[in-house]
Amino acid sequence: MQIEFIWDEKKNAANQRKHQISFEEAKTCFEDEHARVFYWNERKGDEL
Repeated sequence: MQIEFIWDEKKNAANQRKHQISFEEAKTCFEDEHARVFYWNERKGDEL
């Protein structure tokens, strides 16, 4: 399965400032079969 990633460059730059990681680097976790990926909803604080 191939996943296509599209992102907003302004959000990418903001993410790099806030978390010191680019979306380009972050997407590599989807290619790692041993990685655990989760989503944190900052507004509600709920892990989805």
